[in-house]
Amino acid sequence: MKKQIVLVVGGMKILHKTIKEMGFDIILLQDKNKLTVSSELYNLIIGVDFSMTEEILKTAVYIKEIFNYSFVGAFGELHQEMASMIADKTNIKFINLESIKKSRNKYELRTTLEGTVLGNVQYDLITSRNKNDILPKYNKYIIKPVNSWGSSDIYKNPNNFDFLDKGIWLIEEFIDGEEFSIETLSQHGQHHIISITKKIVNNDFVEIGHMPLFQVPSELRLKITKSVEVLLDQIKFTDGVTHTELEIVDNNKIKIIETHTRMGGDYIPEMIEYSTGYGFKKNVVKSTFRIKIDNPRLITVQKHVAIWFICISRKGILKEYCLKNLDSSVIKSEIFYSVGDYFGGTNSSFNRFGYVIAEGKTAKEALGNAKRNAESILIRIEE
Repeated sequence: MKKQIVLVVGGMKILHKTIKEMGFDIILLQDKNKLTVSSELYNLIIGVDFSMTEEILKTAVYIKEIFNYSFVGAFGELHQEMASMIADKTNIKFINLESIKKSRNKYELRTTLEGTVLGNVQYDLITSRNKNDILPKYNKYIIKPVNSWGSSDIYKNPNNFDFLDKGIWLIEEFIDGEEFSIETLSQHGQHHIISITKKIVNNDFVEIGHMPLFQVPSELRLKITKSVEVLLDQIKFTDGVTHTELEIVDNNKIKIIETHTRMGGDYIPEMIEYSTGYGFKKNVVKSTFRIKIDNPRLITVQKHVAIWFICISRKGILKEYCLKNLDSSVIKSEIFYSVGDYFGGTNSSFNRFGYVIAEGKTAKEALGNAKRNAESILIRIEE
């Protein structure tokens, strides 16, 4: 039987591998300046200039006529709008363009939620010109780009506002609660909560720990489920995976931070699979391609796991590190740098030093084990 072909736009190799393992052939549309990819994984690689929208659409239609691909996929936010336009042009179902735009544009998301139970966060657009009118409306607040990735360029009650000269920003009330991320698989408009993960964030808004919770009180889980359903329905999201960040404040009141039409990063997918055995990445692909997903209601907890990231403010040359003190609770660990590399310090999720994933009898114990083992790693950096 001839294999079905998938046109993949942009990166996220971990899901490309999953697609290949599921028996599909892959045609990759990738930035022509980022073509250092494995030819074994892809049947055809085409380098493109993503600023040339019309040319890419013509290329995609031409490829469809030759290879007759059955599915379109894009698993990172950067190129999902392009993938949606390709899908529309070739009569293939994918995430609709409205959902993608409203999830990426944080101001549009806020305006979309107005009039719902989730329209409970104070916000405004702020620039260098209107800041004197806007700032007095807020006590504690954060300012962030309308579009951004990786918890970068987020300012909490800053003293210097020179960064506002760069354009239009979003100011929001500072939400002081417990932060969670929610992984959801949607199919035909039905939204299935797969994982609720407790997040630990440092003072620079960099996520330093994740603790998947599979034993959430039923009342709270129902409230989270209803909130995510409202959110996804408001942005007209029907099929695929979403990663939603929210905070729970007084009396279990839920405030949405943001949502993304992709799966969560920071090894959350791997931890879901370690904990439950549920093929999360495979089902991300299935939901994206409108293939029936494995029943999420059958998910059971097999073990509790958590991750702790190694974040170091010190800058300099990495002289050595030693992992010999890690104990038997560790499932996986990784250092992102090699001896001799320059390390510029951690100020966002893009430049953390490494991580440890560990297990425990409870989620809290797993997090403690991961943190303790991460702190046991001997690291020498010299300026």
